[in-house]
Amino acid sequence: DSTALDFESREKYELDVDASAQLDSTYQASIILEIIVLDVNDVPYLNLSALTVYENTVAYELSNLSTFIIDEDLLISTTYSFTVKSENGHFMISNGTTLSLYKAYDFEEILKDVITLEYQEIEISTNRVLSISETSVNIYVEDVNESPQIIGTDLNLTLTVVENAASGTIIGDDFYVQDADNDNLTMKMRILNDTKSSNVVRVSYDFDSLLQAYTCNF
Repeated sequence: DSTALDFESREKYELDVDASAQLDSTYQASIILEIIVLDVNDVPYLNLSALTVYENTVAYELSNLSTFIIDEDLLISTTYSFTVKSENGHFMISNGTTLSLYKAYDFEEILKDVITLEYQEIEISTNRVLSISETSVNIYVEDVNESPQIIGTDLNLTLTVVENAASGTIIGDDFYVQDADNDNLTMKMRILNDTKSSNVVRVSYDFDSLLQAYTCNF
């Protein structure tokens, strides 16, 4: 059997060894050979391959990364120290073993990221570093609907129109709508006159058209 010995599976083996003389089989001897398996440190591994986060938020924490460690050693009491290696710098380690998102993702810029988690195995009794390992973790970014923005030179200005203005008079033409999601939407605007009037102005436009002119219909 070519299987490697595993201390965690079996610590000791006993073999019966029989010997006899080749020319005279009456000369025989038997012994029991005891084989002791010595324990060596088994390098642990982090059983974590992927995470999903939402864009535009840092409200994400994965606490106690140590619970994802698979370590087959039975006799050595260890603890773990974690470090994040990420090119985009979105994650950090807080409280020693908590993976925290501190820089929000933008789904429109990045759908998937990869971070590397380095973890040290430390023997508790001696504070000695037994092993250093790395694991790559895929980060998948989920899209969140973002409200469109109305862009203009002065969004707080008051539009005016003289009385008896002709139908179709342009009362403002320096606004456009910007949607970070690039959705193809249609929005309706309702403008009410004073409380004494029942006239309602309705303007419909499509997000594909950036610049819009608002008209007053009487």
